Amino acid sequence: MKHVQEVHQKVAHRLRRGSALPEAYDNAFASLELILVNQMNERGRFFLQEMSQRPGFIRHFTVRRTGHGAYEMIKNLNGTYHGMFRDDPLFWCLSNLSGKPDDPKTINHAHLFTFLETHLSKVSAKRGHDWTNISSTSCPIMPPSIRCS
Repeated sequence: MKHVQEVHQKVAHRLRRGSALPEAYDNAFASLELILVNQMNERGRFFLQEMSQRPGFIRHFTVRRTGHGAYEMIKNLNGTYHGMFRDDPLFWCLSNLSGKPDDPKTINHAHLFTFLETHLSKVSAKRGHDWTNISSTSCPIMPPSIRCS
């Protein structure tokens, strides 16, 4: 981000609405985008790994031996995509959040966070659960704005 700001200070006088960005400025933004996408991919992998160990989601994963004493958790994709949404909407949403943000098949994260916030508030009201423990510290890809009471 600091690099983008430095480049901006150098080329700000040349920025015109409707014209192409100066090459240095465009490259700085491309680098920043690459860093952000890589961070989202890394956090998505971490989040999926964490989900596979949670009691409510363990049924959606299978342990497979990869050889030499190593194991990996594989996400079960039994049934249809719509079936997964119908049967366990929370898992559907969190699975999509763990997807790569630059994959065209991935649903927009802003829509998923809106769905998640709505779903948690409905479930909390219906079942009387206390969702106050859900925070950005326990869920590294969840924005701090999602707090359900």
